[in-house]
Amino acid sequence: MISFDEYVYNVLKQLIKIDNKDTSNSNIDLLLSYIENLIEELNYMIINKQNIFTFVPKNPATMEVAKIVSEELSDDIFSYNHHSLKGNLKEKSNILHNIAFDLEPRRDKLKKINNKFCNNLFFCFNNLNIRHNNKDKNDTSKYFKCLDEISNDDLEELYDQTYDMCLIAYLMLENPEWDKRINNLKENRNK
Repeated sequence: MISFDEYVYNVLKQLIKIDNKDTSNSNIDLLLSYIENLIEELNYMIINKQNIFTFVPKNPATMEVAKIVSEELSDDIFSYNHHSLKGNLKEKSNILHNIAFDLEPRRDKLKKINNKFCNNLFFCFNNLNIRHNNKDKNDTSKYFKCLDEISNDDLEELYDQTYDMCLIAYLMLENPEWDKRINNLKENRNK
C-alpha cells in the first residue's frame, strides 16, 4: 500500500508540474491531501529529493539527526529506511560510507564521550565492507574472513545495527550536555 501511494503521489506531482497550473480545489489536490493524511496516520513522512517523493517511516532519532547533519546527508539518513532498500546491501553500504566520512572528523570527540562505543562503530565501518573492500583475499590488511561466511541477511542486519549506532553517535555528539545534566542531578540527589 505504501509503495502504491508513493507511486500515485509522484504521478500526481508530475502532472501538476507538467500542467504548471494551480491545483487548489481540484481533484488532484484532494487526492494529494488524502495520501498525505494517510501517510501521516501510518506514521510515515514524505521526503522530497530532487522532485522524487519517497515515504519513509517516522523515527524520532532519524528526525533529530536529520536536523543536525548537512542537507545531502539528511537525505541519506532518511533514505536508509526506505522500503525499496530492503535487501539492497550496496546502497545501504554506500549510505553508511557517507555517514562514516562525515563522522570521521568527529571521531576523537566521540571517543572522549564513549571510547568503547566509538571503537565498535568504526570497527563496523572498517570491517564490514563499508569503507574498505574487506572481501578481497589478496589484501590481507583489510580482508575479513567472517564476511565470506555470513549470509546477506545477516550482513544486512549488521548494516542496520551500524546505522542505528550512527544515529546514536550523532545524538551523543550533539548533546554533550546530557552528561553534565545527569552529573548535576547525581550531585544534587544527596543534598
